[in-house]
Amino acid sequence: MKRKLEEVHYDLAGVHGFKEHSKTYIRLLETLQRLPDDVYEYAIKNILFVDSTSQAIPINQLRELEKEYVVVLAKPSHFTIAHEVAHAILKHRAFWESNINRKMKLIN
Repeated sequence: MKRKLEEVHYDLAGVHGFKEHSKTYIRLLETLQRLPDDVYEYAIKNILFVDSTSQAIPINQLRELEKEYVVVLAKPSHFTIAHEVAHAILKHRAFWESNINRKMKLIN
């Protein structure tokens, strides 16, 4: 189903970290509107999308949102956004998380 950009904006319901008329936000809307329905529903429900511009998000606020993933976008292409959504669906771990776990094993 082809969604309108306004529908995607509504579904994000202000739960994102973007200036709403930024190029990155518009690109996010365009990418999400093209996703298959099941992938779209997963992304809306489980991913918090934020812009890479400097900002601090309190951890308790993230917990309240009950999102599984945070995707930080820095001038992304449509491909990059879809690629990050795929990582979330496939339950891939963050690169830094595996490095921290490996270093902790070395310490112990």
